[in-house]
Amino acid sequence: MPRSIFVLILLLPMILSAADGKIASRTTENLDIPALDQGITLRLKRLPAAPAAQPSPKRAVLLVHGAFFPSSTVYDIDLPGGTWLAHLAARGFDAYALDIRGYGSSTRPAFMDGPPGPYVPFATTADAIRDVEAAVAVIRARSGVTQVDLLGWSWGAAIVGGFATSHPDLVGHLVLYAPAWLPRTPPKDPPQAPKNYRTFDHDGARTRVLNGVPPDRIEEINPTAWFERFWAANLIVDAVGAQRTPPVVRAPSGVSQDAIEFWSKGVPTWRPQEVLAPTLTIVGEWDRNTPTAMAEDVHALLIKAKDRRLKIVPEGTHFLALEKNRLQLFDEVSAFLSGTTPR
Repeated sequence: MPRSIFVLILLLPMILSAADGKIASRTTENLDIPALDQGITLRLKRLPAAPAAQPSPKRAVLLVHGAFFPSSTVYDIDLPGGTWLAHLAARGFDAYALDIRGYGSSTRPAFMDGPPGPYVPFATTADAIRDVEAAVAVIRARSGVTQVDLLGWSWGAAIVGGFATSHPDLVGHLVLYAPAWLPRTPPKDPPQAPKNYRTFDHDGARTRVLNGVPPDRIEEINPTAWFERFWAANLIVDAVGAQRTPPVVRAPSGVSQDAIEFWSKGVPTWRPQEVLAPTLTIVGEWDRNTPTAMAEDVHALLIKAKDRRLKIVPEGTHFLALEKNRLQLFDEVSAFLSGTTPR
């Protein structure tokens, strides 16, 4: 199949969405902001609060992605029920989503344009925390808030958790969505030295997204059409990867190096015991990437948090935000941030 036809098929759901005026990226603002490290630009998406819903004082929330896919394609993907950014904006939040360096539309190092090679330190958890610091400074200035609510998914939970412990005065509420944490049973085999970046093709990504979904319920829980729209969105923000045969999505390996240096040795990169902000830990019951035991262990360590809550969402995997029960996830998070009861 010619590459142009292949890409057109992948993009068709998004093209149709744009034609009927529903594509969320038309209403989000793309901000390219400087990182704290010279030569790096970060993509920060913003969807301002709906005027009728805006509270007083104003509220702002920043969403941070995990180790594989950028925030711009997870939180601004227009699946049934709308985008997560739109859901938050409708409830009065200035909603932001950050692509960490090396992901999505943020600066990628030149070595990611060639074939994978020996590991080069880039986009570690420490780097990512610095990127959140840069984003929070911009958000405070643009939205006129003193504190920013933070949500991190998977590896992103370690990022926002680390930021919350080092900048407690800047964090209002904290949400740890499917948080990566130390496994209760250490892995038998030590992790292998990573290449300088990783790639995921269509089928590999689909397999990862479906991990934990009962085989006879795939189309109910995570419809193929939904995944194709998500995959197409990732190719749009990775033009270099999209031109490869087969097309791939690229991600840096800093998180893999952290797994070798810290996680595999039983040493986390952040300390939940030092979090002061009210914190919600939320995970899908079918999550095999970061099982519910990880969420339970993180929740138990939040001994200094002003408020701590644990929620396990039924019939959801690690990719709950892209699944049938995504609105339950959204409602639980919005209710926690707003101090209300989910509908």
